[in-house]
Formats: sequence, C-alpha cells, structure tokens
Amino acid sequence: MNSLSQNEIKFTYQGLHGTAIASEFALKGGARRQPVFKFANFVVSPGQRSVQVDGKRVSLGSRAFDLLVLLLSSPGSVVSKNEIFDYVWPSTVVEESNLRVQMNQVRKVLGHFGEAIINVPGRGYLFAAEVTAEWP
Repeated sequence: MNSLSQNEIKFTYQGLHGTAIASEFALKGGARRQPVFKFANFVVSPGQRSVQVDGKRVSLGSRAFDLLVLLLSSPGSVVSKNEIFDYVWPSTVVEESNLRVQMNQVRKVLGHFGEAIINVPGRGYLFAAEVTAEWP
C-alpha cells in the first residue's frame, strides 16, 4: 500500500477485504464522503449514482445500482442475502426472485466482467475482482 496516495486505498481479493471500504463511508447517501470505485474499465460513483464504462455513462436502475455499490464496498467478501435485502430493500419484504432480477441487470451492464460476481450457494454473493476506492 505504500505506493498509493492518502486518498486511495486498493483492495484485492487476495489482500485486504472490503470491510474497510464500508466503514469509511456511509452507504446510501450518508453525511460522510463517499469513494469512487474503480475496476477494469468501470467507474462507479455512489455520490453521483453513476456508472461509467470507458468514460461513457451507462444506465442502471436504482436497486441494481445499490446492489453493485454494496458488492463493491466489500470486494472479496461474501455479502449475505440478508445484508443485500436490508440494504437494497430496507423495511420491505421481497421475494428472492427480485434479487435475481437485479443481479441480472448488474451483470448485463458489466458484460463479460459480470463473471466477477460469484454466487456462493446458501451464503450470498462475492465480488471477486480488484477494486480501487478513491476518495475525491
């Protein structure tokens, strides 16, 4: 981590797991600063609620966006289905099929990189790729 600036922390599947990212910012629009997540040719900005691929903004629904941000905030760690439901659908009872629909939307936007999202049967989902979080 010595080669990174103070405003940039790199998390990898083999290295430090994403719990540090989640603790550094309030998910879903809290008062603290929010990082910009970068991986492959993607830039995800929770503060602006935007996803860019090769510098071009792509459309992603709000539930699918929240799901992607949650997974990016914990790269290399399993995010349980209960955590996903609590974050993406707070105070709402939903069917598991809703999660599958939103996950399909995320994977569609990510294209072949959608394979980085791994379903861990009986536990949840894992984002198994290198993610950089930069605080603007």
